[in-house]
Amino acid sequence: MHKTPLGSSMSAFRVAMSSIAGFMRSKILQNDSDTVGVLLYNTRDKKNSIDAAAVHVLFELDTPDVHRILKIESFASEESTFGTEIGSARQQCAFNEVFWIASTMFAKGAPRLARKRLFLITNNDNPVCLRDNPAIEDKMQLVATRTRLQDLRNVHVEVDVFAIDKSRTERFDFGRFYFKVANLILDAGPDIKAIPAEENFKELHSRVQLKEFRKRTAFRVPFCFGNDLEIGIKAYYVLMEAKKPTPVKLDSRTNREVESQTSLVCSVTGQMLLPADLKYYYELGGTKAVFTKDEVAAIKTFGTPGMLLFGFQDVSDLKPKHNLKPSLFVVPDESQYIGSSSLFAHLHKRMLDRKKMAICRLISRKGTAPRMVALVPQAAGIDPFGYAQHYGFNMIVLPFGDDIRSSTFTGDAAPSGLLDSFNQILRQVLDADHPFQLHDVPNPVIEKHQATLEALALGRDVIQEPVDRTLPNDEEIHNQVGELLLQFQAMCDDGVASPVATAAPAAGRRARVC
Repeated sequence: MHKTPLGSSMSAFRVAMSSIAGFMRSKILQNDSDTVGVLLYNTRDKKNSIDAAAVHVLFELDTPDVHRILKIESFASEESTFGTEIGSARQQCAFNEVFWIASTMFAKGAPRLARKRLFLITNNDNPVCLRDNPAIEDKMQLVATRTRLQDLRNVHVEVDVFAIDKSRTERFDFGRFYFKVANLILDAGPDIKAIPAEENFKELHSRVQLKEFRKRTAFRVPFCFGNDLEIGIKAYYVLMEAKKPTPVKLDSRTNREVESQTSLVCSVTGQMLLPADLKYYYELGGTKAVFTKDEVAAIKTFGTPGMLLFGFQDVSDLKPKHNLKPSLFVVPDESQYIGSSSLFAHLHKRMLDRKKMAICRLISRKGTAPRMVALVPQAAGIDPFGYAQHYGFNMIVLPFGDDIRSSTFTGDAAPSGLLDSFNQILRQVLDADHPFQLHDVPNPVIEKHQATLEALALGRDVIQEPVDRTLPNDEEIHNQVGELLLQFQAMCDDGVASPVATAAPAAGRRARVC
C-alpha cells in the first residue's frame, strides 16, 4: 500500500486516505448524524479492544469532526507522518481479528443504526496466508475469517471491498481469497474488477463517492400476471439530479434551527380552523361544486398500487424518443411474496433470450395516476463505465400520445457532402482516446457550494475553486477535430451548403440558420 507504482505520483495508501477524508467531509455536509470510524491493520503499533497484534483503531465510530478530517488529510499529504506515529508491520495480522474488532466497534458505537457498512480498502489479495510462508493459505484462518464475516452479516453489516492493483503488471487476484467468501461480500461476483494503478488510482475516489449514496426504494408493489398470479417487486432510481441541500433557517440570537408552525384562522370569525373544516370546490357554470378532502382523494384514485402485465413486444420497438424520464431499475422483493425471486429470474431469462420487453400498467402508490411502462431485461456484467451491473429490468416510463409532437420544418435539406463532412467529425470525436462521458461532467454550481461549506466547516480561509468541466476544452477540440472543423467551415463559406432545415420559429423567437 505504501509503494508508489510506476507511472503514478501517489501510493495507494495516500489515495485511500484522501478518499476517506473526502468521504468524511461529505458526511458533514449531507448528514451530520452519520458516524464514521477508521481501522488500520498490519500496523506496527496496536490499539484495539481485544489487544490484537498489528491492528490499530484510529477512530472509534463517531460523527466526523474537524480534528478527524485534518488527521486523515495529514496522512494523505505526508506519509512520513503515518510512519512516525503508527507505522507498518513486517508480518500480516490475523485477518479474522480485523472483522472481530470491527464487529465490536459496531456493537459499541452503532447498535441501532439503520444501515451499517464496512469499507475494506486493500491491495492484498491473499490476507489469510501463513505468516512464515505467504504463498501457502492458512486453512484455519480462512474458516475463522468466514465465521467473522458471517457474524457481521447476521447483524446486518454490509461489507464492501475496494480492491487495488499493486502495479500495472501485478494485478489483484480475487480467486486467491475473495471469491471464496463472495457470498458474504457485496458485489464480489465473477465480474468484479480491481481499481487500476494508472492515473493515481483516481477510480478509488469515484467508487467511494458512489457508496456514499444509499439505494433508495422508489416503490414496492405487486406485479400481477393475471389469474391471481403475483410476485413482489421493488424499484430504484438509476439517475437522480444532484441538488443543493435544503436551506435551514436559524435564530440569529441562539443559532438554533427555527421550527415553523402553521395555523389556519377564519377571516370572518377569527376562530382557529381544523383540517376537517376545510372544503375544496371546482367552479362550473358559475356554481361552486364543493368536495371534502376524502372525496378529492377518491377522485384521484385510479386503483390499488401495483403493476399489471399487458403483453410483450420486441426490444427493437423501443425508440430513444420514448424515454422522456429517468429510468428505474426493478428487482424482486421477497418481503411481499416468498418465491418472487424464482419466478422473476425465469421471466427475466426468457425475455432476455427472446429479446422481448414487457408492456405494463403501473400505479406506483396510492393517489398517483397510472402510467404505461416498458420492462427491458438487463443481464449481469460490467457496464460501459467499468462498474458491476446486476440482473433485473430497466423500467422505461412510456410517453402518452400528446407527449410526442411532430415538428413542422421549412427550407431545404443539407447536401450530402456537408452531411458526410459533419459525420466524419462526429466519428472522430466518438473514436477519440478519451471520448466524452456524461458522468465526468459534475455540476460546477453544486461543487462550488460544497467547497464553500467545507471551507467554512474546516475553518479554512481559502476556498478551493472547482474545475468547470462544462466549458469546452479548446485545445483538445483543436487536436482532435481542428482540421475537420476548418474544412467544414470552408465548405459552408464557399456556398456548397444550402440553409439547413430548421423548425418553424415560435412566437417571439427568431429562426437560426446554419
